[in-house]
Amino acid sequence: MPVFVNGVPRYEIKPPGTSGDMGEATKSISADAARVFCFIEDERHLTAHALLTDVRTRLGVWQEAQHATESKSATRRRSKGIGFGLPHYKAGKKVDAAKKAAAEGEMKQVQELLQSKEKALDILEVCVHAIYRCGYLSQDDLLTHSFV
Repeated sequence: MPVFVNGVPRYEIKPPGTSGDMGEATKSISADAARVFCFIEDERHLTAHALLTDVRTRLGVWQEAQHATESKSATRRRSKGIGFGLPHYKAGKKVDAAKKAAAEGEMKQVQELLQSKEKALDILEVCVHAIYRCGYLSQDDLLTHSFV
């Protein structure tokens, strides 16, 4: 329940949630996607943009791998029975189905999160473009990333 002072709701200042976070990518893409929005909330737009770029890159790599796997499966199905009656595909390592399903679920969750908050990401792109358009900011300056 908000506290009112003279009929106006009191403004509460929220401490930054990402003050100790340098914005480096972790192993978990879903955690990184959530951190992007924490950086946006704390107005650390350049760090958020760098992490978002990394998340989108990893998502693209996963989608390409999925597409390549689907094409290989189709090729394997077509090549069965040719030659000596044996399938002509390389014997690879068996991937744990549970790990694969968990990774697929995580990637789909990240895709849904990015699609649901597309408007915030569009605003982020505009802010980052405006910051770099200033001209005196360096894209690799660590101090700039921590304050902007």
